[in-house]
Amino acid sequence: MSRVLSRVWDERTRQHVAALALFALLTAIMTWPLLRHIGTALLGPPQDNYYYLSWFAWLRHALHDLRQLTTFDPGVFHPFGHDYATSETTWANVALVLPVLLWQGEVAAYNVAVLLSFLLSGLTMYLLVYYLTGNWWGGVASGVIYAFCPYRMAHLGGGQLPLLGTQWLPLALWGVERWLREKRWTVGIWVGLFYALTALSSWYYAFMAGLLLPVYMLCRARPWRAYLRERSAWLGAIAAVAIAALLVLPAVWPTIRLSGQEAMSYSLQFVDRWSGSIADYLLPNPVQTWWGSITTRFYAGQRYFYERVLALGWVPLLLAGAGLWLARTTDHAATRRLVSALVWLAAIAFVLSLGTTLHWRDVSPVQIPVPAGVDRAFTRLMFNWITRWALNPSEYHWSAVVPGHIVLPLPALLFYLYVPFSNAMRVWSRFGFFVMLVVAILAGFGVGALVRRWRGWRSWGIGTALVALIAFEYLVTPFPYGISEVRAQPATAWLQAQADDGAVMELPLSRALSGPSLYAAYTHGKRIAHGYGTFFPQEWVAQRALLEAFPSAESLALLQEWGVRYVLLAAESFGEAWELVAQQAGASSELRLVAILPEMELYQRDRWFVATRGTALPFAAETVYVYEVVKR
Repeated sequence: MSRVLSRVWDERTRQHVAALALFALLTAIMTWPLLRHIGTALLGPPQDNYYYLSWFAWLRHALHDLRQLTTFDPGVFHPFGHDYATSETTWANVALVLPVLLWQGEVAAYNVAVLLSFLLSGLTMYLLVYYLTGNWWGGVASGVIYAFCPYRMAHLGGGQLPLLGTQWLPLALWGVERWLREKRWTVGIWVGLFYALTALSSWYYAFMAGLLLPVYMLCRARPWRAYLRERSAWLGAIAAVAIAALLVLPAVWPTIRLSGQEAMSYSLQFVDRWSGSIADYLLPNPVQTWWGSITTRFYAGQRYFYERVLALGWVPLLLAGAGLWLARTTDHAATRRLVSALVWLAAIAFVLSLGTTLHWRDVSPVQIPVPAGVDRAFTRLMFNWITRWALNPSEYHWSAVVPGHIVLPLPALLFYLYVPFSNAMRVWSRFGFFVMLVVAILAGFGVGALVRRWRGWRSWGIGTALVALIAFEYLVTPFPYGISEVRAQPATAWLQAQADDGAVMELPLSRALSGPSLYAAYTHGKRIAHGYGTFFPQEWVAQRALLEAFPSAESLALLQEWGVRYVLLAAESFGEAWELVAQQAGASSELRLVAILPEMELYQRDRWFVATRGTALPFAAETVYVYEVVKR
């Protein structure tokens, strides 16, 4: 028995357990105070995180009460319904926390998914770099960089659970590397499985990994002739594609089926504003505890600034530079090919993250001066290309540029115009995460090489110091974007107490089309004539202008037609228009004021989010006026 235990509890196992314990400790520290509120609150302001609470709540209801697995909720965007499959269903995250969801509810399930994403992202990156280098310190350093990088912390603040599902990417790379090294076709099964889990975490990662993993494979497999002759290489590729398709297609099919609709794409002008910039990569960590309040001012006034947080960190960059230099000068040919493939992957991801045109630091593209007449010729060429000659045509929006200047188109524009589904990619800056992935791996090479130069306690001292420097540069304790208590607002409790089953409409739409308003429906139990998600039902979108004209006679007739019984008006969200709206609503014979309910402030401990955003939050506590729609 002792011999069996000694074999199981060998040196490598002890190292892996120690790494797991370290990542668990760092997860608790970096997400503090989440553990104290795991069943009652969420990190960050109430935004997309409440959308995923809603998705979890509906899924729990469907499985527990309806006894079926369905993504369609007829009670949202009433009377048309809302299919959650048109947005991110993040099935891989659902699978990880399904027992928690069924037993403890959606709040605990969401928070456990968040915590697991940090723990597993660190662990899987550690395992990949440990496999590549055989060095514990290199693996740990890479895991810390990958799991707690500013990109992930910023998206945690934005409540974007799918983008936190990064734990499968290192395993997909591990599978590719094993497949290329061992030339066993069965490893292709693991490649397909881990790619599928990546895709089922986020459709963005499905698109990006589906593009970049083949790039890595082609660069890594040079000379190709050796692999083209291998029967196992072809069988492995077939196995990978088959497994990935088998797992992903059933989940993505509803989205593919709707992809031809105009509502399932974004205009080029809208997409261009979500491009990354060169300065985003060079900025000191904008979420760091000590200096983040200063560097985050770089994004002042940008509503969704967390989409552009791409800072790599100066310590990781220096370590990655050391790893790159040391690996490229080695005599080991396979290591040089591996590093070369990683560099190509990072370079392509970097260029694509810059979006459809070149940006330096702003949401507006860089204006490049040109000789007289060139700007007009450029405008004519771009207009015809984008509006007439593209597979995915769009409106041309750069006609009002500064005279004598042009913008610089980038490769992402080609994808947008000619690659299917690319015009449904809203935020190209997210490709920047793959740059972060490569930096983490190369930094692991650097740390491993530096630690190996020493022996005994000196190597431990060097390793500890380097990991501590990385952790300090990424430190975000306590979480800078606050915490949101999950509790029913007075208006939600009031609706819950009403016995009738009439539908509810909330206005203005700037507030109604949000995660908190959607999640409230799962508390009060009423159908809602609004909702939230990536894409809205086309029939509902067609009536949006009419809803925004409330309380016009036409808008009231539409609400009557939809069976709306109660209209919730958030006074402060109307701004200066509130006085007129309240006057018209009070004068209407088809509306009756039944309640005035001040809201509670559930978002607390924010240090930078509101200040950086520069605008009033649509979910801030205000006074809600409840009107009953009088039946004609």
